[in-house]
Amino acid sequence: MSIERAQRHRIVRIVPSGTAEKLKRRSYGLILSILRAC
Repeated sequence: MSIERAQRHRIVRIVPSGTAEKLKRRSYGLILSILRAC
C-alpha cells in the first residue's frame, strides 16, 4: 500500500493536470454509484 501511495504522489507531482482529471472521474464515479444506490 505504501509503495502504491508513493508512486501516486510522484505522479501527482509530475503531472498535476492528469491527477485533476482522475480526481474528477473518481468524483463522478462516486456520484453515479450513490444515484444508482438510491
